[in-house]
Amino acid sequence: MTAPLGEAASTDPTLRFRLGGRRAWMVWSAAISVYILAVFHRTSLGVAGLLAAERFHISSAQLATFTMVQLLVYAAMQIPVGAMLDRVGAKKLLVTGVFLMTGGQFAFAFAGTFGAGVVARVFVGMGDAMIFICLVQLVALWFPPARTAMITQLTGVLVHLGALAATAPLSLALRTVGWTRAYAAAAGVGVLLRVLLIVVRLAATAQTARYNDYADEADDRQCQHAEAVGAAVDHVVKDTGLRQIGHSSRENLLRRGGDDFRDGCDSLSRRRQ
Repeated sequence: MTAPLGEAASTDPTLRFRLGGRRAWMVWSAAISVYILAVFHRTSLGVAGLLAAERFHISSAQLATFTMVQLLVYAAMQIPVGAMLDRVGAKKLLVTGVFLMTGGQFAFAFAGTFGAGVVARVFVGMGDAMIFICLVQLVALWFPPARTAMITQLTGVLVHLGALAATAPLSLALRTVGWTRAYAAAAGVGVLLRVLLIVVRLAATAQTARYNDYADEADDRQCQHAEAVGAAVDHVVKDTGLRQIGHSSRENLLRRGGDDFRDGCDSLSRRRQ
């Protein structure tokens, strides 16, 4: 009897750590902690608007620029971040995102002019753009397919903790310790999470290496199967069904099929890197 998809994936012998096991939850917990912090940074100006206007001596329109710049950078970075994710992987990109986001928030905590604040929010937006897509890929790598949707929905629920922390708790911190200390403390949490990610990255590296080895084996089998099918189709096309369309048309069709096959294998090879 064939095992269910989720059970088969979670007990895959090619994986060093079991999908959906204790190590998977550790990786997910570290990643979602970073995403909660990113949501906090994204919404932190909601209760700090009056203080920001006083600190930077700006109007309400200029105050809105902080949020607009961060969101525009976030949106503009989505395609480059997707390309970088395919090239460097979720682990390095997640650590890089925390570094940029934390550095930007530290700069925002100590900024004294409107221009410096805008530049700081640019870096916060750049780091923020790298977090969610890495988290989604880590969920796909570390949990069986049957549980991926549930973990993704749980992630969407828990990230609201960041928005909640950016309301009453941040407002209290701003009143008690002031702008610089409150925002510097929030950035300090990013430093701690970056250290945590570096530690957890050791486990993620081992898991991803095993995943890539498994993908290599599957890709090789897929290419071999495609070659065999292509040879059979080539034989049938030459000997039977396409005699009536002429030699040049038949050769063009076979050439296009060969090009499509090579493109597919090249795509599979790039996914291994």
